[in-house]
Amino acid sequence: MVEVNGRLVRACATLVASGMKVSTKSAKALAAQVEAFDRILSNHLLYCTVCDNNNGNCTVHNTTKLLAIEHQRIPFRSKPYEVDNTNPFYRYDPDQCILCGRCVEACQNVEVNETLSINWEDPNPLVLWDGGSTIGESSCVSCGHCVTVCPCNALMEKTLLGHAGFLTSLKKSALSGMVRVRCPVPTPASVIRRRRTEWKSNVSGSDRTMLLQEMVWCSCRQRVNPRRTLKWLNRFL
Repeated sequence: MVEVNGRLVRACATLVASGMKVSTKSAKALAAQVEAFDRILSNHLLYCTVCDNNNGNCTVHNTTKLLAIEHQRIPFRSKPYEVDNTNPFYRYDPDQCILCGRCVEACQNVEVNETLSINWEDPNPLVLWDGGSTIGESSCVSCGHCVTVCPCNALMEKTLLGHAGFLTSLKKSALSGMVRVRCPVPTPASVIRRRRTEWKSNVSGSDRTMLLQEMVWCSCRQRVNPRRTLKWLNRFL
C-alpha cells in the first residue's frame, strides 16, 4: 500500500505514470501497510523463535520486524485442515499458509504443471493439489519451485524440519505444545524472573516442562534474540 497523489493504492497493481507523486512512508501509507499486514497475519500464527523457518530468509518474519508488529491485532484463525505430509520431499501446513498465491503462480505460470490452485469461494481457502487431492496422490512432480517461493513456513522441505531453526536443538519434550502456551500478563519479563525462581523450587516432571515452555513463550513475546534465548535456556536443560 502506497500513497499516490494523495490516494491510497496497491503498489503492485498501479501503473507508473509521468508526474505521479508516490509516498511509501506517509502516515496514511504506513497505517494502511500495517492494517493490510495484520489481515495477512490472521492466517498465520507467529511463533518465530521456535519455528523451523527462523533462518533469516522468512518474508513474513522479516516484514513483521520491518513494520514493528509486536502483537497480532486480528486474532489468528485456525483452519480445519491437517498438515499434508504425503510427499517425500516437502510438506504443506494449511494453518500457517497466508494464501499469498506465490506457489500457485510458480506452478501454473512458471513451471506450467497446473497442479496448484486456490478455491476462493471456499469459506476456509487453502492451496489445493489437483483440486483437492493429497500431494502424494496428485500430479505434482516435486520440482520444489512452490517451496522456494513460499514466504513463510507453510511449505517446507522435510530435511529442514527439526534442524533449521534457532531453537530446534532443544529437546522435543521442552518444545512440545509450546505454540499453544499463552502468556496472559502484561509484563512478560517479570513472569520470566518469577518462573526462574519457581524453577529452582521442587518442581519436576510435566510441571517443569510447562514452566520452561512458558518462559520460552514470554521470551518470544518480548522479541528476545533467539540465540540469547537458547543460551539462557540451555542452563535449565
